[in-house]
Amino acid sequence: MGLVNVFTIVYLLAIFVLYITMILNKKTVTMGVKQNKTINWLNLAILLIVGLLIRFILAKIDSGYETDMNCFSYWSDWAYQDGLGKYYNIQDRFTDYTPGYIYILWIVGWFRHMVPSLATSTIIVKMPAILFDLATCALIYKVARKYFDERASLLLSAFYLFNPVILIDSAMWGQVDSVFTFFIALMVVLIAEHKLIPSYFVFAISILMKPQALVLTPVLIYGILDQVILNNFSVKRFFKELGFGILAILLMFACTIPFRFDQYWITFAANTLTNGTQTWLPVSAVGLTAATGNFFVKLFQMLLGVLALYTGTMSSYEYASVNAYNFWEMFGLNWHSQDETALGMSYAKWGTIFIILLVVVATIFCYINRKKENGSKYFLIGAFIAAGFFTMSVRVHERYMFPIFVLLILAFLYKPRKEYLFIFMGLTIAQVNNIWHAFKYYPDKFDWHAKFPRVIGVLHVLLFVCIIVVFIKDLILERGQAEETVEENLLHGIKKDGILMKIQEYWKDWKPRKSQSKMKMTKFDWIAIAAITLVYAAIALFNLGDKDAPQTYWETYTQGDTIYFDFTNKTSNLTKLAYFDGRYENREFYLEESADNVTWTPVSVNSQDVASLGGEASKFTMSSVFCWASADISVTQPYVRLRCNSNETVINELVFFDEQGNSVQPVNAADYANLFDEQKKYPDITTFRNSTYFDEIYHARTAYEMTKNLYNYEWTHPPLGKFIMSIGIRIFGMCPFGWRIMGTLFGIAMLPIFYMFSRKVFKKGWLAAFTTTLFAADFMHFTQTRIATIDVYVTFFIILMFYFMYQYYCMSFYDTPLKKTFVPLLFSGIFMGLGCASKWPGVYAGIGLAIVFFIVVFRRYMEYHYAWLHPKEETNGIKNEVIIKSFRKNLIKTLAFCVLAFIIIPGTIYTLSYIPFNNGQDMGLIQRMIKNQIDMWNYHSKLDATHPFSSTWYQWPIMQRPIWYYTATIKPAVEGVSGAIQGNISAFGNPLVWWAGIPAFAYVLYRSIRYKDKNGIFLSVAYMAQLTPWMGVARCTFIYHYFPSVPFITIMIGYCMYHLYESCKTEKGRKNVKLACIIYAACAIGLFIMFYPVISGYPIDVTYVKKFLRWFSSWQLASV
Repeated sequence: MGLVNVFTIVYLLAIFVLYITMILNKKTVTMGVKQNKTINWLNLAILLIVGLLIRFILAKIDSGYETDMNCFSYWSDWAYQDGLGKYYNIQDRFTDYTPGYIYILWIVGWFRHMVPSLATSTIIVKMPAILFDLATCALIYKVARKYFDERASLLLSAFYLFNPVILIDSAMWGQVDSVFTFFIALMVVLIAEHKLIPSYFVFAISILMKPQALVLTPVLIYGILDQVILNNFSVKRFFKELGFGILAILLMFACTIPFRFDQYWITFAANTLTNGTQTWLPVSAVGLTAATGNFFVKLFQMLLGVLALYTGTMSSYEYASVNAYNFWEMFGLNWHSQDETALGMSYAKWGTIFIILLVVVATIFCYINRKKENGSKYFLIGAFIAAGFFTMSVRVHERYMFPIFVLLILAFLYKPRKEYLFIFMGLTIAQVNNIWHAFKYYPDKFDWHAKFPRVIGVLHVLLFVCIIVVFIKDLILERGQAEETVEENLLHGIKKDGILMKIQEYWKDWKPRKSQSKMKMTKFDWIAIAAITLVYAAIALFNLGDKDAPQTYWETYTQGDTIYFDFTNKTSNLTKLAYFDGRYENREFYLEESADNVTWTPVSVNSQDVASLGGEASKFTMSSVFCWASADISVTQPYVRLRCNSNETVINELVFFDEQGNSVQPVNAADYANLFDEQKKYPDITTFRNSTYFDEIYHARTAYEMTKNLYNYEWTHPPLGKFIMSIGIRIFGMCPFGWRIMGTLFGIAMLPIFYMFSRKVFKKGWLAAFTTTLFAADFMHFTQTRIATIDVYVTFFIILMFYFMYQYYCMSFYDTPLKKTFVPLLFSGIFMGLGCASKWPGVYAGIGLAIVFFIVVFRRYMEYHYAWLHPKEETNGIKNEVIIKSFRKNLIKTLAFCVLAFIIIPGTIYTLSYIPFNNGQDMGLIQRMIKNQIDMWNYHSKLDATHPFSSTWYQWPIMQRPIWYYTATIKPAVEGVSGAIQGNISAFGNPLVWWAGIPAFAYVLYRSIRYKDKNGIFLSVAYMAQLTPWMGVARCTFIYHYFPSVPFITIMIGYCMYHLYESCKTEKGRKNVKLACIIYAACAIGLFIMFYPVISGYPIDVTYVKKFLRWFSSWQLASV
């Protein structure tokens, strides 16, 4: 779902920026201004053609939901070939769509048969929905031009036309919601324009198209009550409206006559009686099926047939939710029977109660606002009902929210309030994730236990609450206020609601700002950096891993190859075989012995890796690469052979032991010199110091393969991180120290960079020292940089890319030479490319960079607008005339440079990172890179794995489930004396960093919203850029995925301390804050020391772990 969400984010950012532009344009509202209709409609035509082309492309890319596409194709054929009269009357056909859309499918069927090339095309089947998308866009434009200028009208129309929900539903899925939605929108427009009579007939058509239109019946009823009954009532008009309403119903019924519903009813009634099921119809009515000669009876049968079709369609799918991630899915009740109960009542009854409440509340709203002339109330009530029905009712599909988007846009046209657009944007996010997830994953790839649908359910409920709040504000709290014109409403969005920081009232907030002066490092800064970095480096490098490991190896590529050993020199039986497996995992072997080197018998093997396999005593597996392991054996004869049962096998070393524990080499060891030349490197105990653990078996192995230009086993992540790791292997050899040293050095290098980052944010050395100490004392930073995996590299580059983006964030191209502003952008782009080439979270960070950059652009634009309003002024030494002249030129050049810095350069770096990557195929560099992207995407999107230590994104900040990487028993327990001595490594955070980060983020977010705090906004964006993408990931995830977020929560803690310090009015108070920071940092260091054994692998009595470190049962930490 990544690309879809990226497009959605870009789309929403475009809405926000364009809305800002629109409300700042004094000519936006043009009521009564003469228009050039030819030019206007030409502009609209261009917009519609672009929308049509995009839909054609999407329709071609995705053939649609197969089941729906097949149904629409069959139905179009049946309608055209068999005729409408037989459509519903041939048994064993699934025909649950109502007559209105069948007329359209008849036309589709005609095209499919008249133009043979269209017979197998799904585009022609999708065409009705696509065309009605365009029609709805044109309707929005037509209404908008009554109140807005040409540009604003086109923008508002484009908001709907290019909404990703609309695009997915019609152009990709191929659903038909846009058809009935157009008629619903037209109906409400007619009601708002006090044209009730046409609205009756339009509503009748919408019901013919899809029964879901009936959900919005209250809007029409409220229009009638409002305009006919409650205001200026007259008997003559009442009966006139009643007559036309009845005529609309009759016309709707007349449209069903060609379908011969009298025959449909006879079949339906017969089946109902035959099946013995109860029906809501009276028996006397069923009896009418026998009398087929009477005209009125036929009409009555037709009516009953139509009702049977509609009730059957609307009562199908008797589930609490049908892939609608709503209130019910929030509790995991998707596809649960609606007859299940909660609080003593079935879900169906609760759903009915919710619907009744919706109607009652909407009725109250309507009555309270009966005297308001502004037509927005009808759209708002419609949106409220549509949202409430989707969120709270049962039997709801994922697409039932569809009409709300056009209703909110139209409500904005009549009453331009920012709240309508914000809800529109929020629902876009929720609906995109709901519809796309159901479209692409149901049913074959659907994970019924995934948390993602529940998260979207919570989001839908929260957005519905927001809609209720808007209702209360707009339809109740403002009911006593005088009516506002559209122009006044638009200005209201600026002056009263605070949008854009109350622009026109508080222009001083947008006065041009000077660039921040260059940060000057002090003696204290250098001492602090050196002290923290050196102390941490000593701790991080201590006990990192052995520098000795077997380097030479024996290899074979043939199954059945055998190694023969002559142990005629042994003085006792062989009881143990130790081995250091090479670069291939899970290699199977048979161990056999012989007295005469002719007749062979199996040797009993009990391996550390895998006990004897398949019931064959002599068969065992060397499972983990570059890892010491051993097997208990019982060799009594002088000749031994090791027979390989796998292809492509590498063994670095073998060590045999006799009963006395002495190592024994065979007489013919020289024949297999590479297996016996490094015997002294065998450790007594296999630990992390001498072997791989956790994902080192993938990443360290691949780094080694890069040094030899071998096939790269690990291809599920980009190659740069493994290439950097290979540098350490080239220098120190394929040993634990060699494959871990580069990550550890990068972890050490994070600290001075982090210090300078904090120093630039806070401009206080002592605070930078405080935050850097916290970061150095964080458990995750320590553990994750000492294991040979790639997370350290992407985190390192993320820190750097945001460091340089922050430099740009503090600059202005109004008072700084433009070329100088390009420097931090260039470095930010370079490190973005390096981060993306290390691991895909670098791409997530890139989205955060884009958001920060456009915030800066927005700030420059607002300063330009301020200068335009005050051209003769000078602010902070910057002449406004200079700003006016330079803005467009500087902006265009900056945007052009960003194409280089954030697209071309990162793309080049990413591609070049594939130079050392070997996928075992004869491909060029670009081909290798592209194929690997496809392979990675398929792997991660289809991954359906589980893990006992996995956790989800919302569990990471609270450290609910640390991941337990490694355990080894160094010394067994002595009962009554001591527990077992174990080495353990777990990845999780320092509680004083991670737990404190939760309220710190809340405070930062609060200040960002309440005070528009510059640093708060930057930190919020940087943090959420790392965390937000994981909210939509359904695959198995781990707590170490939170590592790139840790630097930002640490700075957030410093941010809180900074504002506490600044809030103190006395010097004593400020000293106390500094003292509190010292104590806090000391406590964090204390926790680091306390937990050091379980984050470093240092041996410790497990009793200590159980008594002092296992704070929660979900914290495993050791084998106790």
